[in-house]
Amino acid sequence: MDGNEQALIQHYLAAATAIVGMLLGSGLLICVCIVYVKKHLFGVGGSVMSVVGTILVGIGIWSTIEISIAPDGKIEATLNKKIASLQQEVQTANETNVNFRNQVINTISSVPNVSQNNIEKLKEQERVKTLIDNKQYLEAIEIDPDNVIAIMRYIEEQLRIGKYREAIRYKDQLKVANRSGVGYSVYADLALAFDQLEESPIAIDLLKELEGKVSSDIQQGHGYLSRSDQMEWIRNDLARVKPQIKDQKVKATITDLDNKLANWIKKHTETSCPSLLHDFLSV
Repeated sequence: MDGNEQALIQHYLAAATAIVGMLLGSGLLICVCIVYVKKHLFGVGGSVMSVVGTILVGIGIWSTIEISIAPDGKIEATLNKKIASLQQEVQTANETNVNFRNQVINTISSVPNVSQNNIEKLKEQERVKTLIDNKQYLEAIEIDPDNVIAIMRYIEEQLRIGKYREAIRYKDQLKVANRSGVGYSVYADLALAFDQLEESPIAIDLLKELEGKVSSDIQQGHGYLSRSDQMEWIRNDLARVKPQIKDQKVKATITDLDNKLANWIKKHTETSCPSLLHDFLSV
């Protein structure tokens, strides 16, 4: 039995122990509660069962928690084992994905009649995807200025850390790259950035542009924003940024757009595309 098999067996044993402990412990605690509710009895037996049940339940939780003492003397409890396991799984999945894409490129390279130019384009696309996976968005944008995903991720990253001026710097570049329509996903965030910078007219223009795109996609019956799932995502984004909006006109524009989206989603499975457009515009 090699080291990997031993580690796997230990992992399963630990998981089984945690599950059994939590089931038995929960059962004991439930029994104590039932007896107390029905007969109003607790006594020594109830105390013992409560302690044992708590210990058994704690086994499953304790196996994922690491206790440490901070420099200031505070006791800290973190899910280090679980977090480390999840991080390792994500890292392994990313590495597997990158290796697979490289294998695909190498396979295509060996196929006759495939031009070197096309192979170089594939390699460049792979470099950009790897940079995005590693959150090196500016490097990815430098290689591929029209990569809408890299631009979106960079805008989102800058907004998270409050760098609104840096985020809006890529607004025009996002519009150029947004041929698929996926870039509209960050319009709510951009509106928030302009609002925070006290440039509310631009924030309102962005929201109106988003509304116009929804109207257009509904009228055509297809497009990124013609489906209810995307509508719900946009609504969630609007709800997330609305409490942070300072300008009342921007906030009112968000409310109006959200109402129209809600109306469209409600009617989505009941009416035809022309009726949907009418309902959307008449809210």
